[in-house]
Formats: sequence, C-alpha cells, structure tokens
Amino acid sequence: MLVYKNLNVNLFLLLIFSINFNLIISSKRKVSFKKLISNNDLKSLFFMKFYLVPRNYYKSNYATIKGTFMGHCFYEYVKKKKIENLFIKINSSYYKGETDDMEFFLCPKKSNHFCHLWPHRIHFNVPWKIAKDLKEIQLVSTKTGKSRIFPLDTVAAKSKPYEGIVVCVPVLYYYNNWLQIFLFLEKWREEGNARIVIYYKSLSLDVYKLLKYYEGIKLVTLLPAPNFPSGGNARSKTPTSFYISHLFFDDCMYGRNARYFAVMDVDEYFHIFDNNIKLLNFIKKHSNIYPRKTFFNFESMYMSYVNHNLDGSFNFGKKVTLTKDNQNIRGKSVTLTSKNEYIGYHFPLDKKNIVGYNYSSDFNYSEGYRFPVGKAILLHARPNYVFRKINSPKKINILTESQRLTLVNHYKSLRESLKIKTPFIYKRNIIFHLKKCMKNNIQRLTNARICGSNYDICHKRLKNLEEWVYAEGDKNKYYSLIRF
Repeated sequence: MLVYKNLNVNLFLLLIFSINFNLIISSKRKVSFKKLISNNDLKSLFFMKFYLVPRNYYKSNYATIKGTFMGHCFYEYVKKKKIENLFIKINSSYYKGETDDMEFFLCPKKSNHFCHLWPHRIHFNVPWKIAKDLKEIQLVSTKTGKSRIFPLDTVAAKSKPYEGIVVCVPVLYYYNNWLQIFLFLEKWREEGNARIVIYYKSLSLDVYKLLKYYEGIKLVTLLPAPNFPSGGNARSKTPTSFYISHLFFDDCMYGRNARYFAVMDVDEYFHIFDNNIKLLNFIKKHSNIYPRKTFFNFESMYMSYVNHNLDGSFNFGKKVTLTKDNQNIRGKSVTLTSKNEYIGYHFPLDKKNIVGYNYSSDFNYSEGYRFPVGKAILLHARPNYVFRKINSPKKINILTESQRLTLVNHYKSLRESLKIKTPFIYKRNIIFHLKKCMKNNIQRLTNARICGSNYDICHKRLKNLEEWVYAEGDKNKYYSLIRF
C-alpha cells in the first residue's frame, strides 16, 4: 500500500487481485518448477536484520534473537534447500534457527503470477546470558556451508519499554497526499502518548518535508525502506509495497521496545465516542477488564465529510457520515507485545489468524476483543470515499471546537516553518496513473515474468508527476537487504 492503502488499501487489493488474476488467465505457457528456481536470486535469502528480543516481549525466553528475511515461497523448494538448517555459531556452539511455517503464512498457494520472494522470520534460542552481550552474530548454513557475520540490533532489548502506542505505517510508495497525512499525524499528536514509524520508498518533496518536520518534534520516525541489492532480478520477483510491509512491521516492533503497537494506514483513525478518555487509557482500561485478551480490535466504518468545503479553518473536519466498510471487515487492532509475537495489518499473526492468500475466511476473535460500535470504531477515510455525498442518518462529530482551533494553529505554524505552498486538496492523481499503467502492462509483466504486485514497471510514468524523494537517496540511513 503505497501506503499500502494509500494509494489506498482497497485500490491495492483491487490491483493485486485483479492484475494477478489477469496474469494467470493471460499466461498461455506453463513454467516448470526447475526453471522458476534456476536463477541465483531466487535461491538466495535476503536478510533485513537480526534483533535481540526485549525481555518484556512475548516468548522472549524461547526466542532471544530474531531475524527477518525475504525468501522463496515454493514450499517444495524450501524443503529441498532445507532453509531450516540455519544456525548461529558462537565459539564452538551452534544454536538452531526455527523458521515460520511457510505452508500457512504469507506465501501464496500458487506462484504462477511470478511473485516468488516473500517475507519470512527465523528465531534462535541463544541463552540470554550469552545473547545479551553480543554485538553481531555468525549465521551458518549446515546444508550449503555458507557463513556470514551480521550485525545484531540491540536497541530495543537495551531500552526501557515505551508506555505509549507505537504506530507502524505500511510502506509509502509514490505517496503525495500532503493533506491526508497531515490530518493523520495531527490526530496522533493529539493523543499525546504515541510515536509513528513510517517506512518509505518514494515520497513527494512536500510530504517528505512535512514528515521531517514531525520527526523534528519527536512524533515521527522516518525510515527509508531497504530494497534488494541492485542487479539481478530479485526486485522483480516480489511485491513492491503490499505484503512486503510485513518485513517492516517486524522491524517496527523489534527495532524499538514498546508495550502497545498498531498497524495503521494514513487514511485511518481510531475513534472513541467518549471524548473524556484517550486511546491509551481506553486500551489499558479494557485490558484490565479482559486480562486474557491479547489484542483489542476496532470495527471499520467508512467516513465521508458532511462539509466538502476544504480550507484552513478545518470546519469540514467536524462532522462525518458513517457507512459500513464491507471490505475491511477485520478492522484494525492495538496489540500487546507481552502477549503476541508479531503484529499484522489487522490483528496479531498466528496460526488462528492467517494473512496472505491462504487465510481463513473466518476471523478468529477468541484471542482478542472487538469493541462494540457504540463504544469505539475505526474511521476509514478512503480518498475516493471521504468526499462522497452520502444520504445516511448515521452522522457523528469527530472534531471538537477546541480540537479544530488547535488544528488551525498547528497548520499555520507548519506552513510558516516549511515555507511551502502546497494546495489544500486531497491529491489522488497517482492512483489513476498507476491503475492505468498496470492495466496497460499486464502482458509485459507476464512475458517478463515479473511479479504482478510489483509496480516498479510504472516508474517512468510516475517519476515526472512530482518532485520525488527516494529511499536510496538517504545516504545515512538507507541500506540494501543482505544476500545469504
């Protein structure tokens, strides 16, 4: 989602499934399994990071070190290569790695749409008394004989847990909706106990400056999303921004220490009907009421502004019309790290709540608690929906007068500080250009055996629409995934 949702979560879902379907039915040739894995890029693992797990995190006694990587999704290939034969070697001792179950996690059941490299996890149970003093690890494959030294990220494990909510935003790709992300960030700024982690591949210059401003006031951490090493064809065999975001969710969670996490698109807002309680206190209150619940889920509702007159008074933001969100039926959650090993788009990831092409149609709420819609909801402000004229009696106020005045003052200060003249509009032009481009390149994607969820083929069409800032341009923070 460019954000994965912005370009909009549902646009991306539509693009992913419609384009992949067209790729499948338009392909007249069957590609042999051996041919699909013959390329060295597809035989490699591409690691992002290894982390020392904070002691206050779930299962930290059984998994002191975790790693995240991109790897092939053909399960028979995984078994053939015996990817599970990975060890951390410390002196003369070997500690076996345990990978995620690739039969049920993110991997699609069929890979004839050429998306072969997907996110995976591996963990090692190195005794804490040894692991806590490590600064790097030696990864060894007893199957291939390969060995490599990787740095170990110990920041989270050596930090006190943040008591607020950390929000992980799906990777932003050719994102340029300045007004949308301003409203999103100001909503979290109002909460007071929140930190926003944003990964990006490409941002319009005005959005980049905006995010650097919020980074300066300690609300946002802005990180360039790592990519595959240049050369080879690994980049073309993986989704650009949709499911690959799970790689960054893991980094978001294990790269910092916090008690509460949420994955949010920038067109989504948690809304509590009681204005006298903040979100963090609301979660803590219900966590005490339901101590066995591991996450707290909000049902999603589309919102459309009643007032469509966009200006710096922000009067348009006071009242919205609500309608049922039939696409995002799983809503969004606040996840407790003391009770969950991983976060996901909608809820924590485990075998009961599978994501990807293999997920069950029946969402299992038994581990979590969904708030009644009369108490709290998720407001879904889709760009192609938020200004629709909706004839519905379900209207609510989402912005008090005091909040509106604060928004006006923050907007004025920000404009003066950044000295930019961004139009006061919801930019949606990238959505239309990308959709048209992908539609026109279906056959080209098929012939070149490029992943149908990879949007880099549209780079030339998009690059002149804005002045873009690319992740690779950050010389201090950007790095490539490490081949193993």
